[in-house]
Amino acid sequence: MTRARSIIGPGALSLALLVASAALSSCKKSSGDNTVSVLYAGSLATALENGLGAAFSKATGIAYKGEAQGSLGGARMIHDHLRSPDVFISADPTVNETVLMGDKNDHLVSWFATMASSQLVLAYNPKSRFADKFQAAAANAMPWYEVLQIPGVRFGRGDPTTDPKGYRTLFLFDLAGRHYQKPGIPHMLGEPLNPAQVFPEIVLLARV
Repeated sequence: MTRARSIIGPGALSLALLVASAALSSCKKSSGDNTVSVLYAGSLATALENGLGAAFSKATGIAYKGEAQGSLGGARMIHDHLRSPDVFISADPTVNETVLMGDKNDHLVSWFATMASSQLVLAYNPKSRFADKFQAAAANAMPWYEVLQIPGVRFGRGDPTTDPKGYRTLFLFDLAGRHYQKPGIPHMLGEPLNPAQVFPEIVLLARV
């Protein structure tokens, strides 16, 4: 069975579910399958699993099945035929273009829509014993990079080999070092795959 597959850019949650419905309709005739599968960026897990997925099923009568992965890792799974979702929601349009589209990728997908964008930010637990320091940084009363260097502060980031936010964090710290003229800022990360900091995306959400 050949399924219609769509790629949706960051933030395109409602449209993603609508496209999923259309994709399902195209394969129901031959398979009778009444489930839409969505492979999505791990940062969208809460929105999809605790709201949109169930709302979609209630509105359409079509079962929803979701799986969270880092965007790059998920795209590679599709490329290597380890996954064949109806919809792929990526956090980086570049992943779509380089891993899934064009002659070199056997035209696994034909199009994607980028519906929204967001900034890369530092998030912290408001119950942390360092919450006041992060609040001071948010108010520009203290440099954020100094907060991260306070003994006892635990900092987590995504895997740069599978997660766009993981490799963009490396870019951010490099650019921050230049912007603030603080060459030590990039070294705060250690090695790109520093095991003390790098976690799967969904694990990071749970830890915070």
